Amino acid sequence: MRIMKRNLKKHSDLELISEMFETKQKEEIAFSELYDRYESMLRAYVTTVVRDDAKTEDIVQETFISFYNTIKKGNEFPNVPGFLIKVARNLCLNSKRQESRNTPLGDYDIASDNTVGYENKELLELIIMSTEFLKDKYRRAFMLKEFEGLKYREIAEIESIALPTAKIRVMRARKMIISTLKPYIKDISK
Repeated sequence: MRIMKRNLKKHSDLELISEMFETKQKEEIAFSELYDRYESMLRAYVTTVVRDDAKTEDIVQETFISFYNTIKKGNEFPNVPGFLIKVARNLCLNSKRQESRNTPLGDYDIASDNTVGYENKELLELIIMSTEFLKDKYRRAFMLKEFEGLKYREIAEIESIALPTAKIRVMRARKMIISTLKPYIKDISK
C-alpha cells in the first residue's frame, strides 16, 4: 500500500478523484492523498479565521466530509483547493455567526502576547473587525495574503481568478481597511 501511495503523489487531483470510483482500496488511498495535500493549507486558513483549536479541527473535518460526499455524488472539481476553501469559509462564517450571537465583543482576545503593545493589539483587533465590512471577495484575498502569508499566485488559484485580479483585490482591501481605520490611526498617533 505504501508503494501505491507514493506513486499517487505524481497524480493530479482529477486523477485521484477518478481513482476513488474504482475500488474501495483505491478510494481510501486516493482520498488519503488528497487529504494529505490540502489538510495543512486548510487548517492554516481555518485557524486564522476561528482562532480556536477545537473549532478548527471540527471545521477541517467537516470540510473534508463535505468534499468526500460531493465527490461521491459525481461532481467535477477543476479547482480542489478553491472548493475546500469555499466550504471551509462558509463553515467558519457559520461558526462566527453562532459565536457572535453568544459572545460579547469584549470577550474576544485577538493578541494576548505580552510583547505586543496595547495599541498594537487594539489596532490588530480593529483591522480584523474592519475586514467584516469588506465584500467577501476582498476579505478572502486579504485574509489569504496577510494572515495566511500566501503568494498572489496561490490566492489566484484558490479563488479561481487571474493573478492581476488577486493583486487588485488585496490592494483594494488594504485601501478600504485604511480608509475605515483612518480616524482611529489619527487618534493613536497623537
